[in-house]
Amino acid sequence: MKSNKDIQNHLDQLMKEAGKSPELKTSSGFEENLFIQIDNAEFGKRKSATIFTLSEVRKYAAIVLILILNISVVLFYTKSSDDDQSIDDIVQYSDEYFPDYTTLTSLE
Repeated sequence: MKSNKDIQNHLDQLMKEAGKSPELKTSSGFEENLFIQIDNAEFGKRKSATIFTLSEVRKYAAIVLILILNISVVLFYTKSSDDDQSIDDIVQYSDEYFPDYTTLTSLE
């Protein structure tokens, strides 16, 4: 195991080497070419924002269609179930499950 003095010397040496970074050198036309590419890129151009893309419109149309179908089915079955019930069915139901209903209503 190394002593703290050896570790400290090693750390000092590493810090000195890290401070000596080599300079970065580029070609003479690098900066000019870089600015030309940035100007030609899409960064500076303003893009038109589309609220809905075609795929989003299809999704919303499908949702609306499903809702319309569900509502129409519910309305159709509620109307048909109301039409199918006649007074005879109600009387038969009340006689079967509430036999004393006529007695209760006659007391009023």
